[in-house]
Amino acid sequence: MIVLVSCTRTKANHAAPASDLYTSPLFLEAKRYANSRASSWFIISAKHGLVLPEQVLDPYDLPLASLSSPERKKWAEGVWASLHRQINDKEAEITLLMDDTYADALVSAARPKAWCLVRPFRSRSKEACIGWLSDVLGDTARRSILMEFYAQLKRLGDFLGEIPRLNQLPLQYKVPMRGVYFFFEDGQTRTVERCLCARVVRVGTHAVSANSEATLWSRLKAHKGTTTGVGNHRTSIFRLHVGKAIRESMNRTGSFPTWGVGQISTPQLSAAEAELESRVSAHLARMQLLWVAIPDEPSAGSDRAYIEQNAIALLAGPSGPFDIPTEDWLGWKSPHEAIRSSGLWNVNYVRNTYDTRFMEVFTRYVDSTVGMLPFPNSSIAPKGWHHSHPDPNQMTLFQRQEGHDEDRQ
Repeated sequence: MIVLVSCTRTKANHAAPASDLYTSPLFLEAKRYANSRASSWFIISAKHGLVLPEQVLDPYDLPLASLSSPERKKWAEGVWASLHRQINDKEAEITLLMDDTYADALVSAARPKAWCLVRPFRSRSKEACIGWLSDVLGDTARRSILMEFYAQLKRLGDFLGEIPRLNQLPLQYKVPMRGVYFFFEDGQTRTVERCLCARVVRVGTHAVSANSEATLWSRLKAHKGTTTGVGNHRTSIFRLHVGKAIRESMNRTGSFPTWGVGQISTPQLSAAEAELESRVSAHLARMQLLWVAIPDEPSAGSDRAYIEQNAIALLAGPSGPFDIPTEDWLGWKSPHEAIRSSGLWNVNYVRNTYDTRFMEVFTRYVDSTVGMLPFPNSSIAPKGWHHSHPDPNQMTLFQRQEGHDEDRQ
């Protein structure tokens, strides 16, 4: 991993190696992250461009914001050209530890397409950036629980022999009747630790209302779409979100005006939306997923609901995700702020605080899924947990047929 750290206005009053010239608290934490995580790291200076940490610089005062748009474009292209001469990795992952002014200029400039960019500071205040760095570098409770959470997912993957793709189901794998699923997306690696090929991008379950007959496979099948490669986003909130983001990425916001309108499809709607449904199916088919079997009865207070909600809360926030989406993640195009800020294709529970007891429950069901222990005979989630986490109504994500109201969630 290559780390680029931007300069700061707070500097020493004498010439010094670049790594010692900048003295702001944010720079010092970013330098600590770079020294501990990066294979190579560089400093990005508004005046000097790409700078080696040991390069001696005199104090100066030139904020990037003072440059004109053409000057910034030329500056950014120079940074990428200099970096290209410095590194040999043609498919480098580059972490940009810098505010949006610097990162926006670099992201918009031409660079090798194979380079993967990650922006942990995107839309964060200086205080929030320092907090993220401190949490990631420190021995915090959330980091420890995240490590254990991904370790349990790895056990599930090892049990299956690989992490299946959605288009491999159900023929190549036996999906349990009930459970919680976890989707992964190509190119979405973890920022904090690297124990799986990708970070989780969506968590979901099914049958969380009494007497529901939905199964895990019926829910996954709704996400997957039909054998003809189309599908129906009115039966899958996941498809709804991905379709909206694809529409934005196509620069066709005005196209498919009925997407997400109403909860019942018709032959006319299906025909009008077929192109976008097909694109959604193609995108989802490539995703990998794992599941943990939880054969409890349908209920809003089920153990499946408990694990789903707490897994989302752990991954998403409320302080924001540890593992940052890459700049080419489709979710950045979503009109839902909850998706963009959480790095998940979820909008519910992303602002919740996770229950630290959740990992004990999750691990117990992983043990049962991989055959180490029998499944519990009754609920093992903490008593009364559901009363403090009322279920939002996901149907509000669909606009009313009349008036095309804005989404309320």
